[in-house]
Amino acid sequence: MLYLISDDDIHECTKLRKLSVENNFIEQIDDALLQKSPHLESIFAENNMITEMLNLSAVAQSIITASLAHNSISAVESSQMRGLARLDNLTVSSNHIKTFPFSSLADMNKISYLGLHQNNLSEVPDLTKLVLSPGEIEITLYKNRLNCSNLCWMKKRGIDVSCDETRSECQLEWGTIENDVSFYFMYRASIIHGTA
Repeated sequence: MLYLISDDDIHECTKLRKLSVENNFIEQIDDALLQKSPHLESIFAENNMITEMLNLSAVAQSIITASLAHNSISAVESSQMRGLARLDNLTVSSNHIKTFPFSSLADMNKISYLGLHQNNLSEVPDLTKLVLSPGEIEITLYKNRLNCSNLCWMKKRGIDVSCDETRSECQLEWGTIENDVSFYFMYRASIIHGTA
């Protein structure tokens, strides 16, 4: 069983394009391994025991897909998400994430999917205040503990959400859900920034 993957385990990583280590008992993937992998495009590390988000900034020039679902990650820091211009798919669902640096989306020119469902998020900031690349981003947020009063910015931008800013209640196209909001939406940067 692997509990830690470090650069000692893989000495020559310069040609590594895909790291697939799902369904193990891995607790950590060392930053040094990522730093020695300049061509790493895909990381699949689902169903492990990883507690800290990987420093994807270490492979910012190459990473396209990172899937860390079903682990024990509790926070994602902006320093781990800088410069991810090629990242298309980030899945960190089914963790314990309480905070996510949504501002890092501004660096992600190619992002089309952000899986954040089944975490412990309580807020999603107004994404319209970010300068994002035009296009669609599918963001999954179901089974989080979102405070709906913080989601009214969606309604103002044409995203199908009904909310009462004085209560923790949202009415979405699938019905009214209190406290444990379950929904998914497509964030259309092109519509929000008036380029549609």
